[in-house]
Amino acid sequence: MEIERGGHFPDHPEGGVHVKLEYENPGAATKGVKEFSGTFKLRTGGEVSEIEVACPRGNRGAIKHADLTAAKVSLSASQNDPSQLAVNVKGDKDAIANIELVDGSGNEPAGFNGSGTGSFNGDFSYDFYFEKKVPAGLKLKITLRTGQQVINVPFKFENLEVTGS
Repeated sequence: MEIERGGHFPDHPEGGVHVKLEYENPGAATKGVKEFSGTFKLRTGGEVSEIEVACPRGNRGAIKHADLTAAKVSLSASQNDPSQLAVNVKGDKDAIANIELVDGSGNEPAGFNGSGTGSFNGDFSYDFYFEKKVPAGLKLKITLRTGQQVINVPFKFENLEVTGS
């Protein structure tokens, strides 16, 4: 079961969600499916807020803010390459809607080349790339989702016609 989210961020109509259910065609001799049912988990509700936090000295170390603690998420910065900054996410990764990098004036930093996200062995990171060296004095603009709940949503379809080959 996969909920279409248009990339990393939710892209649902106001007041609802799009759910796409797919199943493999049971074969040419099958004309229909008597019943197709189950449940899927849906994350709902919560509040969206935005905070700005200064990068730690040397762009390495823990990133602290009371709202991050309340959201049960911890962030740390690391820099394995002079032109790359990684922000590692631990805890409730779904509490982070987005992380942007800004300079002291709230603008895109000079020499900024782009960003990406990655996941490896359960760890998640936001990676920021620069043409040259990562500048000092950067801030993280973090969009948080707090107070969400995960609910089980049942579904049941009956007497489905199987089309195609």
